[in-house]
Amino acid sequence: MKKLNPKVENLLKQKISHDDYDISFKEMELAGLKHEDSVIDINENTELQRIYLFTAYRIIFKDKRKDFDNRIQNEYVNSINVLAVLSEYKLTSSKFADFKKKLQAEVEWTKDLETYLKKYFVSVKRGSPNKPLEIDLDIGLGKVGLELKWADKINKNNPMQAVYGQMSGYKRNGNYDSLFLIVAGNEKLEQDANIIELQNLVKKDLNCIFKYIAIS
Repeated sequence: MKKLNPKVENLLKQKISHDDYDISFKEMELAGLKHEDSVIDINENTELQRIYLFTAYRIIFKDKRKDFDNRIQNEYVNSINVLAVLSEYKLTSSKFADFKKKLQAEVEWTKDLETYLKKYFVSVKRGSPNKPLEIDLDIGLGKVGLELKWADKINKNNPMQAVYGQMSGYKRNGNYDSLFLIVAGNEKLEQDANIIELQNLVKKDLNCIFKYIAIS
């Protein structure tokens, strides 16, 4: 598919932001968009369909769950599509080494995952590291919350009880439809007794989703 003309993209996004999905021939001409075909393919999830006795087009999303940029809209965010997107996320050894050099390594990792998730979801917000009651990542304005932890920290310096207590607090607050605990580390640590026990507690006691990301 050809790269979209910036004038066309800006016009369509402006229309959508004002909840206006109809575009006149005149508006199309000003944006340099031809109106010869009954259906005009714009991008992966957007097309224009001719309406109103051939005097205008309507902006149509091919997948109603997604927006102009093919990202999942907030009302359709759930644990299933978040887990599917997370399964494709890669935390490489070089990234891990770079993060660990920083004073706030976990914050750097959170920023990286935030950038990745924003490609797939309309709303992804990062919590403030200075506000312990805020979860690390919010997807879909309260639909799904992600808490991130390094496996080696749970294993050594940060007792699993503290992490469990943190997840319990999020659960009690009831701000999210689904809660994830994301733990990252090397493959060996995935089988650590503390990690396995924490996984069981979070899943069985709190009904949260546990996801381990092995460094590749």
